[in-house]
Amino acid sequence: MFPDPSICKVGKDYYLIHSSFEYFPGIPIHHSTNLVDWKLIGHVLTRESQLPSENSPMTSFGGIYAPTIRYHKGRFYVISTNETKINNKRLGMFVVSTADIYGEWSDPIWIDIDGIDPSLFFEGGNCYLTVCKIPKDVPSDFDFVRDGGKKGTEWGIQQCLVDLETGVVRSIPKYIYTGTGGRWPEGPHTFKIGEYYYLQISEGGTEYAHMVTFARSKNIDGPYTMCPHNPVLTNRSLQASIQSIGHSDLVQTDDGLWFMICHGVRPTGYPWAHVLGREVCLTAVYWDAEGWPHIGEPSSLGRIYPKMHGRLPAPLSPPKPPTLQPEIFGTGGKLKPMWNTFGKLDDGRVEVDGTRVKLVGSGVGLDGGVGCGFVGRRQQHLSASVVVKVNVVDGGKAGISVFSNSKHHYEIFVCGDGNVTVLRRVGSMRCETSRVLVNVGEVVGLWVSHEDEWYCFGYVGENGERVEVERGESRYLSTEVAGGFTGVYFGVFVTDGVAEFSDFVYTF
Repeated sequence: MFPDPSICKVGKDYYLIHSSFEYFPGIPIHHSTNLVDWKLIGHVLTRESQLPSENSPMTSFGGIYAPTIRYHKGRFYVISTNETKINNKRLGMFVVSTADIYGEWSDPIWIDIDGIDPSLFFEGGNCYLTVCKIPKDVPSDFDFVRDGGKKGTEWGIQQCLVDLETGVVRSIPKYIYTGTGGRWPEGPHTFKIGEYYYLQISEGGTEYAHMVTFARSKNIDGPYTMCPHNPVLTNRSLQASIQSIGHSDLVQTDDGLWFMICHGVRPTGYPWAHVLGREVCLTAVYWDAEGWPHIGEPSSLGRIYPKMHGRLPAPLSPPKPPTLQPEIFGTGGKLKPMWNTFGKLDDGRVEVDGTRVKLVGSGVGLDGGVGCGFVGRRQQHLSASVVVKVNVVDGGKAGISVFSNSKHHYEIFVCGDGNVTVLRRVGSMRCETSRVLVNVGEVVGLWVSHEDEWYCFGYVGENGERVEVERGESRYLSTEVAGGFTGVYFGVFVTDGVAEFSDFVYTF
């Protein structure tokens, strides 16, 4: 849903950003004044010049990975990598900046260094870039320990000086840490607290072995000493409803309290599978007499649970009930921040007016790539449903998609002749499972619901009743089966012709 969180504080305000991977706009921004209540206020990358997609394939393993946000001398900086390939060439690492987080961000400054999960640390007029280095030209069966531990062949954390105005790397990247032994040491952040530089990373991979570990040094380039009670945070091997805890960042409140944000997943069923993607968690940080961090509530340090009794920066707000009101697609021809597309849709392909959106198909379907006429929002609840009115104006087909990626998606759609079809795409298998001729006039109400590991599909009958047409297992759209990182989207789409969508209602 909102993976790979990074946070910064400016005055009384907290800003939280996330990976966006293949979706446009890129890098959502949330704002809070208490770390508990958050509002989506926009995106960092909103222009084609910032997030190019022309001549690129649509893949759930492309796009924007693991951004970091920092504030320095009146400017916000976001550094990330764009894993999209344009003409088969990876775009790579970049930094953008702005003085107004509610305004436009700069075009990317590209940084010529390999790696992912970059982070910035400012000190003494210098900017330090810390990055997860991925070795190149290493055989797939290479084992670092078994095969002699040659430097440069292991995953690890590198550090160098960088000029953010030009993107020039000002020092030779140096390995400073390779972790505690967990696979894929990544997501590094550097903090100066007291006399120590603390290096926080994640290890174990972003799946069920995920964990947060710490090390520290009195010199920013090391050597770094491991925390004696690593991992400081993990839910691995626990029968807990939140799993895959990791990719964390730290923030300190005005009253001196420390908190950690990280992400985790909520799998269901057996074997476990999750469809919501990685979600943001918040937990307290305590420092012991030796200056090492302890994460979580005192009775269960190092763990995260849905209901915890440790300190919070503000009281939890009561859950908001579903409104049953149609979602606003946007105003003034511009989509609201909650809506995403596959690349920037060309002018004239999308028209937005309050609770109505008009999409023009391009012949590219959901199996295709950038240019598909799709506007979607994240599924945010385990039990959720969507209903929308669809009017196919000019031939073609249009409907609702439950979208994981281009090879794993379900949809219900209506054609100009009134036929309603449910289609399921799972890997190389593609099957139209039902076809029903409806007699409800030119506007058809379609709906999708998710409950108890099933997606159900149907239409709204003449008397307002919901008629189920077909259902499909949610497991086949889960990260465990489909891959990817963002979780499932509910979206409206058109392949050919023109379609108008209105009264999109999301309930949970």
